[in-house]
Amino acid sequence: MSSKWKLVPVEPTQSILDAMTTERKKGNGVLQMWFEAMAAAPAPPESDAKSVCDHEWTDDGEFLLVCTKCGTQENHDPKWRDMESAPKDGTLLRLLVSFDEHSTEDADEAPTIGANNFDNDGEDAWRFAGWCWTHDHFTQGVGTPVGWLPMIDASASTELDRVTAERDALQLRLTVQDQRVDELEEEVGRLNRVKLSLKGLAESRADNCSVYREHLNEALSLAEKVRDSSLGMQRKSLNDLIVYLYRHSAAALKPTAEAESHDQ
Repeated sequence: MSSKWKLVPVEPTQSILDAMTTERKKGNGVLQMWFEAMAAAPAPPESDAKSVCDHEWTDDGEFLLVCTKCGTQENHDPKWRDMESAPKDGTLLRLLVSFDEHSTEDADEAPTIGANNFDNDGEDAWRFAGWCWTHDHFTQGVGTPVGWLPMIDASASTELDRVTAERDALQLRLTVQDQRVDELEEEVGRLNRVKLSLKGLAESRADNCSVYREHLNEALSLAEKVRDSSLGMQRKSLNDLIVYLYRHSAAALKPTAEAESHDQ
């Protein structure tokens, strides 16, 4: 009996029904009908195929994960590098250590982190983290490193470089935008000062027009008095008009000064 599996629709498709009908007409048994039905079954959509199994993983005690439901296997071997190639310049590394004391896991060989500073101090000694199981705290491990890996693998480093570049580009754009905002705020301030200046000028001109209108009305009133006065009074009224016009003639040349004297 074959151990192969195949995903088929919950309800038979027309192709499955046709295959089974053909075998029945041939007089073949149920088993042959089943084989032909499975052969005629359409392939499942890719998304459905991927979600067939809700994996339940177990491990082999090393790096191999196996799904207890469908048998799928995933190898998570970190591929430790030979210690002969490990840098000894003080760089912090991931280490696989054969522990004599203070193993980081419940095994003699376990991962940890550490470094060798031989290039800087001439002492060829590996120092790495261990775990005190008696008091539950980190301590210096005792043992022999048998493999090493960089703290960040190449793919993660590439991704970090990409994210860093995107961050720097975004920061540059924000800086440019901030400068533009400062320039616009400065321009708004300048326009507000111009607006206030124009408003003051317009109010001053309006005040001057009001003063001119008062002078004109006063002169017209005096002129009417000259016209309506008796002959004896016309000379006095005419003299008053001349004096008034003389005193306020400066307003025509210096309206602002005249406006101030008028307010006083």
